[in-house]
Amino acid sequence: MAFKAHPKGFRLGISEEWKGAWLNPKKTKEWLKEDNQIRKFLFSFFPKMTIEDIFIERVGEKVKVLIKTPKPGVVIGKRADTLKEVSQKIKEIIAKKELKIEVEETKNPRKSASLITQQIAHDIERRVPFRQAVKRAIQRIKEEKDIKGAKIRVSGRLDGTTIARTEVFKFGSLPLQKLFADIDYAYFSAKTKWGIIGVKVWLYFGEKKEI
Repeated sequence: MAFKAHPKGFRLGISEEWKGAWLNPKKTKEWLKEDNQIRKFLFSFFPKMTIEDIFIERVGEKVKVLIKTPKPGVVIGKRADTLKEVSQKIKEIIAKKELKIEVEETKNPRKSASLITQQIAHDIERRVPFRQAVKRAIQRIKEEKDIKGAKIRVSGRLDGTTIARTEVFKFGSLPLQKLFADIDYAYFSAKTKWGIIGVKVWLYFGEKKEI
């Protein structure tokens, strides 16, 4: 019987790294909850297409949050005002732990499944026809020589139709069964007046031999 696996979770420890670097059996439940709250807060605080990914590292009572973004100026703000506000909110989540926030600029947003997914979701929320939004994204993806294949899936009441359905758009190769396949995957949802539209993106960059 067939089953589905998360493309990144399937490859953890083989060709993918964890997004949380810490290990504490006694506080696993507490820290996982905090990590989830931090990520939810950051994605909701900033506009779409601002946050690509978030990495959290813990050593004892010290917490380091790395924010990958194509718009570091938006995340930091004038005179670091925005970063200070974000830091204060995160400190409330992690209680009295020591916090350090680092901002890293994304070099090429067109190679990020997360940012592409957010762009499509943003277009759908602005009532751009879903086919047009997806075709725009595919055209931008095809311009990148490093990307050997891609797949985009949108699900829900597309363009306000009565019956929900799923549409899939793809090109090139996408070997999901290979553990060393370098596949970037992301999911994001678009909130429309007809309900939630789910958007998933897979990008294939070839094979990598090690993490």
